[in-house]
Parts: sequence; structure tokens; C-alpha cells
Amino acid sequence: MAKFDGKHVRGVIGNSVVKTGPNGQIIQSKPENVRQTVNTKKSARLFGQASTLSKYIRTNLRQTYDENGDMGMINRLTTLNRVLLAQCLQAETQTFIFTADSFSKLAGFEFNTRSPLANSLWVEPEMSLLNNMLQIRLPAIAIPQQLKFPVNANLCDLELEVAIFSLQPCYGKTPYRATIEIAKNQTAVPAQSWELELPEGCLAVAAIGLKYFSLYKNIKKPLNSEKFHPAGIIDAIFKPGHFNIPQPIKSANRVQGSGWSELDNLQL
Repeated sequence: MAKFDGKHVRGVIGNSVVKTGPNGQIIQSKPENVRQTVNTKKSARLFGQASTLSKYIRTNLRQTYDENGDMGMINRLTTLNRVLLAQCLQAETQTFIFTADSFSKLAGFEFNTRSPLANSLWVEPEMSLLNNMLQIRLPAIAIPQQLKFPVNANLCDLELEVAIFSLQPCYGKTPYRATIEIAKNQTAVPAQSWELELPEGCLAVAAIGLKYFSLYKNIKKPLNSEKFHPAGIIDAIFKPGHFNIPQPIKSANRVQGSGWSELDNLQL
């Protein structure tokens, strides 16, 4: 209903809304109530789940790319996870069923498409699961053939980070991190491997980032930027089964946390 305040008419008149702006009165169409269909609500819910899961993946792997992702990185990762979750969603029950390779297409995801990891690191790391042990293997690296150094760089920190999440219920573990310091004048880096436990019902997402420096008189000058920061996901593996929430470890003098925390606003 419109009202007259002595100078202007304000409010709803039929299908129009009258407002007062800095340059006089404005007449706009009355906004319509938009009713969401069942499918629209399902699609919105799936997008929200993909967006939240992507946020936790980015947050737990950020040491590999230091927030130097490209402008479209957030949208690309959310879009990819939405496709993967949709593939796992059972239409009749609207529940998710995850298998070992449900998230395998995350492998090869680049955090910065302007400087792909594959253009700087010319070996292929491998990740596998044996029983409940996650194994990550980095082949020997020949320098400079298989690790490229940009101009002015004479030192590289290869950062490995592994994010682990339970998906039903949704919990996250403190990320596993490892760093290999590589000098440009080295001829090779020996093959390396890491092993860590992956509980049932959990997803492991591993990423590698390359951080370059100019080292002079023991002073390391970072050379990475938003335009150049090779980093990407090398693999993602899900361990089927039921996840049991670890309890804090209690001793006579203190209580030690389990290293797991609930993922807020994420339900799968």
C-alpha cells in the first residue's frame, strides 16, 4: 500500500513500487515471489556442498600455493567438485555413495593455470593405498631437465601437503606437510616416499607446490607471485568404510587433542 508523506508518494501501487531517490521519485516493477522447484532446491544444495568441500580443500592445501591461485581457481574447483558429488549422489535416496576413485579426477587440478605445475616439474608423483596406509612416492628428479628454475632463482622448496577429511560425518585432520629444499646447482634429487594412515571413510587429497627463491649471503628472497606459482593436486583417494570419530587422549596430567575437528556447514 502506498502512502503520501506530504511531498511524495511511497510504497506499492498495483504492480509497481514507488521510491524516492536523490534525483526524484522512481517507479519500479513490484518484485515477484520466486518459488523454487524441488529440482532447483536439490541443485542449490549440491552446489552448496561442493562449494564448502572445495573451501576446505583449498584451506588445507594453501601452503602449496600461498593464496597465489588464479582468478578463476575457486570457481573451477567448486565446479569440478559439484560434478564429482553429482556422480556419487543416488537419485532415489538423495544420499552419497563414495568409492575409492570418486575424487580421482581432482588429480591434475592446477591452482594457477598461468604457471602449471606440469611445466616446471617433469616427473609424476604417485599416490596409492595399501590397506589403511597411504603411500606417496616422488621419483628421482634430474636437474635441470626435470625441475625448471625461472630466471634469478637458485633455490626451490618443493612443498608436499596432504589434506584428510572424513565425509560421513564430516571431519578434518591437521594436514600432513613435508618440504624438500633443492638447489639449482644440484644434479639430481633422490627418490623420496612418505607413508601415513588413512582411516576408513576418509578422503585424502595431496598437492605439490614449488616455491622459488633467490639465495644470496644466506638471505632468501621469494620469487613466486600471483602470476607465477606452480602448484597442483597430484591425486585424491577415498578409503571406503565407516569413520569413527577419534577421542582425545587423556593422561594423568593433560588431555591431548585427536587432531580432528568438525567441518562446519558441511554435510554429505
